[in-house]
Amino acid sequence: MLQHDHDIGLVLEFLKQNGLDGNTIVWYSTDNAAECSSRPHGATTRIRGEKMTTYERCVCVISMIKWSGAIKPGRTLNGIQGHQDMFTSLAAAGVDTVAQKLMGQKRQYIDGVNNQTYWTAKSGHSARDHIFWYYESRLMATCMDPWSFNFATKETDYANVFRVRRLSCSISAWIPSKAMTQRTRAQGGLRAAAGNRRPGGSIIADVRADIVADLVTGTWVLPAEVAGGSLALGLIVPLGRPRVNAELVAHPTVVSPIGRRASDSAFDTGNPVASMALGWHSGNWH
Repeated sequence: MLQHDHDIGLVLEFLKQNGLDGNTIVWYSTDNAAECSSRPHGATTRIRGEKMTTYERCVCVISMIKWSGAIKPGRTLNGIQGHQDMFTSLAAAGVDTVAQKLMGQKRQYIDGVNNQTYWTAKSGHSARDHIFWYYESRLMATCMDPWSFNFATKETDYANVFRVRRLSCSISAWIPSKAMTQRTRAQGGLRAAAGNRRPGGSIIADVRADIVADLVTGTWVLPAEVAGGSLALGLIVPLGRPRVNAELVAHPTVVSPIGRRASDSAFDTGNPVASMALGWHSGNWH
């Protein structure tokens, strides 16, 4: 950490000495959070999850931006933002509508949104209100405003992916008060966690997963007879594109209902199934 701090200081000092600090956007972030499986070297955390999982502790990382004259120092923002949004937001400092221009010139789709107005306090909300979390190419979870749903889980860096057969999720609700934002967790209901607010409210979640799958089957018949018959070994591999549609409506006791919709799909393979068959032939009979 001393080396890390020193190297960052060298970069900032170079910008200052060369008169570039007033015209340079400095962004500091990381690709993942603590790697608890290799502690103490990988650090630890009080929030569930670690590197290579899709729990909050892995996908929610620090992001600090220094932009002299545009971003007021000392501000803290908690809106949703993905690293893919950084390209669009940083490019917008010099190129307007960069996503539209790249689509028109190179047919290149840019997934990030421009979040500059949120950074500079011109907007009170992030331009992104949902995000999908993946492990490699597999859709694992989705976050919509302050709520997250896990469709599959991976407990540690070295664990296998476990598919959630029955949707059961813990809802993380951020409830603002006049002076602070506190956090609480609720199972099916919303609990007030700030000031003197009373418990109440409800959350209605509708998550649908549609899967269209092809079953790729391969069969190999052994050349030698077994018990006077033919022995065949088979393997079935499901191939498909699951599509998840999520709709969430919250009815707090203190504000108007909040609703969000999101959907996504990804090509995936299912668990292979091995089979074995033994057959006998006699004339036209099998």
